[in-house]
Amino acid sequence: MDDLLYFRTQVRNKTYKMRYNWVCKICGSKTTHMIGSDSLQQRCSQRHISTPTRICTKCGYIGDANTIICPNCEPEVTEIAKKLFEAQK
Repeated sequence: MDDLLYFRTQVRNKTYKMRYNWVCKICGSKTTHMIGSDSLQQRCSQRHISTPTRICTKCGYIGDANTIICPNCEPEVTEIAKKLFEAQK
């Protein structure tokens, strides 16, 4: 099962990424600065404090800052990884 997890990680890295979207959720300002060293918070030019979102590079899904797997793209990644895993055997 560890090999399948390895293949899923490899396919996911080539298929899509969940990138941070540093835009203020309140006013939409793109001029944000990260505040705090241990927490993910941002402050915009209007002094709104919010957390960044993550956006999928393939389908555009927007999740919260803790989202590391896109629910829209992950089934395809799992299917490709299973095929690669079976081909390796």
